[in-house]
Formats: sequence, structure tokens, C-alpha cells
Amino acid sequence: MATQLLSTPSTHRWSLVGSLDAAWNSLRDAVIDTGFGPLAGLAEAAVVNHLNRMQHGQLVIETPSTTYTFPPPSTDPSTNKHAHVHARLRVVNPAFWIRLAFMSDLGFAEAYMYGDVECTTLPSLFLLFLLNKQALSSLNTRLSSLLSLPQHLLTNQRFLNTLTNARSNISAHYDISNKMFEGFLSKDMTYSCGIFADLDTDLDVDESILDPLSASSKMALSPAILKHHRDRRRIQGSQWSTVETDVVKAAANLLQQMTNMHGFSGISTPDDGDVDSDARTAVGSSPSSSPSPTRKSKSTHARTASASSLPSQEQQEQSQDHRKGIADLPGEQDELFASQLRKVHHIIRKANIQPHHRVLEIGSGWGALAIEAVRLTGCTVDTLTLSVAQKDSQRSAFDRWEWEGTFDRMVSVEMIEAVGKEFLEEYWRCVSWALKDKDAMGCVQVITIPEARFETYTKEVDFIRKWIFPGGFLPTVSYLVQTLTAGSNNTLVIDAISNIGPHYARTLREWRRRFEAKFDSVIVPALREEYPDVMGAHLGEKGEREIQVFKRKWIYYYVYCEIGFSTRTLGDHILTFTREGNADFGCDVYH
Repeated sequence: MATQLLSTPSTHRWSLVGSLDAAWNSLRDAVIDTGFGPLAGLAEAAVVNHLNRMQHGQLVIETPSTTYTFPPPSTDPSTNKHAHVHARLRVVNPAFWIRLAFMSDLGFAEAYMYGDVECTTLPSLFLLFLLNKQALSSLNTRLSSLLSLPQHLLTNQRFLNTLTNARSNISAHYDISNKMFEGFLSKDMTYSCGIFADLDTDLDVDESILDPLSASSKMALSPAILKHHRDRRRIQGSQWSTVETDVVKAAANLLQQMTNMHGFSGISTPDDGDVDSDARTAVGSSPSSSPSPTRKSKSTHARTASASSLPSQEQQEQSQDHRKGIADLPGEQDELFASQLRKVHHIIRKANIQPHHRVLEIGSGWGALAIEAVRLTGCTVDTLTLSVAQKDSQRSAFDRWEWEGTFDRMVSVEMIEAVGKEFLEEYWRCVSWALKDKDAMGCVQVITIPEARFETYTKEVDFIRKWIFPGGFLPTVSYLVQTLTAGSNNTLVIDAISNIGPHYARTLREWRRRFEAKFDSVIVPALREEYPDVMGAHLGEKGEREIQVFKRKWIYYYVYCEIGFSTRTLGDHILTFTREGNADFGCDVYH
């Protein structure tokens, strides 16, 4: 089995459950890899029998001896309402059939990762799976459920977000390599959903210049869906005019601050071995006045920012001249960069952050939100992270602080997913504890799952939770509201909820294109440098295999989530909440 759960800085190496889970996976893969012949033949027959139940689109599977077409050619074409959606698979290794028969969708994901099957039309394939979801659900047979039981029990326990595991789970993804993330993120290093002025102009690019996967993203969508996107493409100017102005103006300032901070310096984590300690960074002074990085410093106080307030009307009117002045700025023409700045500004406005506010950010990322909040408003930001790499990439000083009732505002972007189902109520209890008793409020952005899928989701181990975000948990909107209410003892109330999930589909396409374009020149050297014992050039074919498995895993992740968000199988909700009785908060329905 490929070594794809890499040993990152905070990996929990001495976990008994982790060792048992790894042993089970190795045993299972050994059985699959050696179980060719009769077992593969039986698995192939079982899978083909189930795929014959497909009713929508067309799936072609090529093997060395046979080509299968689903639905079968004998099916009445008038019943196929999505005949334009095509996908093609080429079976390279008979282990593909065994994985699919015994592990369903997780088995397919691992077969793709390991190169047992090839597919250049992944977006179309995932769309076919969704269109035929009811017919294909029978792939989850009693046998596959029984065989996946050890996987479910061991993997879920291995990645349970206890104090011991939490930092290890975060590290498994976010500490892979800063250079690797730089290869596909925009210059602000924001690793979350952006907000685009246009959801799908990237799909209008001439398909001849796109990679096969990008082209198939467009092919996977029906003409009706594309028309729907184009009809509603332009967001009304009244809603985003101020934000667009800010995006243009913020680009130069944010890039300059990050450049001055030595490649995005400034986040802190607990000391090594001090898992339950508070992690703190006060963002507010200019980078030039910040102390040099000191991991052991425990006496740095919050600093007052001298930053500009929200743009005035006069500044907005000058936006066109300002745009001309920064036309050559690196990243200014980058729509991904602009989308991330637009999202950051949206969060700042939703939270109604003012110059005198002290803001708690949970989940620092690489610092863009904290830096931009300070620049726009003059507030003070205290930001928390468990990622060693994100912390090490930032200039920081941290301290233990008594934070009860300290903060005016709280913000968090796509961090709650790492908390875990068992601890979400406690998370909100801590948020309520840290916020002031009067007039405090918060804004969180959270990837969510639909209510109808929640029960099944909590009982399974999927590709994302095993291979991408160990210990991850996607809540439903109702579960967020329920745990917020209980955790805050009814002292926090929901003010607004919105969904930007469709924007994530394009964000993921943008990341994937950059990932593929920079893979050989940026990402491979970073991986070889970071993990020489797994991917080093001296390992020859073994190291190259690990690199290719890593590449396929990440491409699968991008496309899997892209289709999930574009079909609203996944959501990305922004929730604002406040203390009851906050009469001064106001109500801005346009943001």
C-alpha cells in the first residue's frame, strides 16, 4: 500500500489504534493485490450486474478482454434523460473490481489513487454516480458493509479529535508542505472557498487549451445547467460594488504585508508537548515593527493597529484610476486571488468589525483574514491554529491568556469541520465563554452536508475522511444551530445564514488547474525535499510511484468535491450569530 498518510510534524506516532488501523489496511490491500483469478472474476460479475441498473448517462468500462457499456445498449433510449453525460474507465488492474465490490465508493477512490483504473473524465463520472445514486446504492451490499466494519471502527477511533489526536489530524493535511500549498493557492494563501463575480466563466475557455479533466468539467454539465449559470452569472452591482472596490485596493496592501512578513509569517501554536495550551497571535502592528519570530516567547501583548478604515465613498469613486495604477501588480489579474479577497471582505462585513474591536479568529490559515481585518478596520486580532507549518510560516509570539469575556467578535473560516461531532457543542461553549456578555457577535464559514445524508454519513468512512482530512466531520445546518444554542446555553442567537457552496466548485477547478500546471516544477520538488524517505529521487520507481499516487489522490479530491458543491450535495454556509439584545448590530440584507 502506498504511504499516503505522511509523517508530518505533529503526527501521533505511538497510537495503538493507529497501528491496528494501519495493520488492517495493509492486510486488506495484500489480500486484494493477491486475490486475482476467481475472486476478481466474481467481483467483476457482481459489479457489472449492479451497473446494469444504471438509467442515466453513459458509462463505458474497458478491460483487456471486454468493453462494457452502461446502461446496456438494449435499454430504451427515451428513458435516459441525461444521455449527454458520458464517462469512460480503463481497468488496468483486476484489483479494481475487488475494491469496488467490497468497498463501494471508497474502494473506487483507492483504485483510482493506486492506478488500478484510469479515468480522464472524472467530473462526468461523479455526475453519473449522482444521477444514478438510487440504482447504484445496492453496491453497498451486506458483504461490503461487513468487510468495511473494521475500517469504520478503527479509522474513526484512530482519528477521533481528542486532545492527543486533534493536532495530529490537522497536521496530516495542513502540514504536508507550505511549498506544496503555494503551488496551487493564490498569492494570499487562502485555503477556503472564494466568492467569484462569475461562477463559471472558466468553463467558457476554449476547451482545446484545457487539460482533459478541465474540459470534462464543462462536458459533465448539461446545456440546461450551463444556461442556468449564464442567465444568473452577473451578481447585481448593488450587492457587490463596495466589495469589488475593496478587492482592487486590498490586493497591493495585502501582498505587500505578506511579502514583508517573510512569506506569510505570523501564526502560533502551542509549544511542542503542550497540547492543551492556548495558542495566540496578536495581529495589529505593522510587519516592520513586529518582533522577530520566537516560538518560546510568552509575554507578548496585543498591539494596536494603525490601519485604514473601511473605504470612503470618495475612495470608491476613484477605484477605476486606482485599478489602472496596480494593473501590473502580481496577482491583480488573478480571478482566484480576487475571489478570496472578496470572500475575506464579506466575512469582515458580516461580522461588522469596528476599529475598537478585539477579534478572536479560530483557524488562522496563512493569515490573510487576520491581516486584512486589521488593514481594513484597525481592529486587533488574536488568531489560533494547531498547524505547525502554518505557524512556522508566520512571524509570531504567543502567550497564555485569560480570555473569558474578552472578545467583541469571533470569526472562523472552514475550521469547524475539524472539531468533530462529539465536541461541537463544547466548541460553541468555548466561543460563548470567550465573547463579551453584551453586544458580541461572530461569523463562521462551514462546509456542510444535507440533512437527508447526515445519518448515513455519520456511520461510514469516506475518501475525504480517510485520505484528505483525517478526523473531519461535516455538520448539517440544523446541527450547527442545535449545538450553538446548547453550547452557549441559549445566550447566542443565529442572525443570518447563507450558502456560497456553488462558488466552491469554481474554487476547486482553479486549484486543480494550478496543481497540475505546477506539479512537476513546484510540488514534486517540495515533496521530495519534505519526505525523502517516501518520495526521494534515490528511491527510484518506489518514490515515483508514491508521487503519482499523491497526484491522483489530490486530483480525485478536487473533482470529487467540485461536483459535490456544483450539485449542492455539499454546502458552504456562512452563519452570523450574536448575543440576544444586541440592538446596535443593525441589519444589512445586502451582505
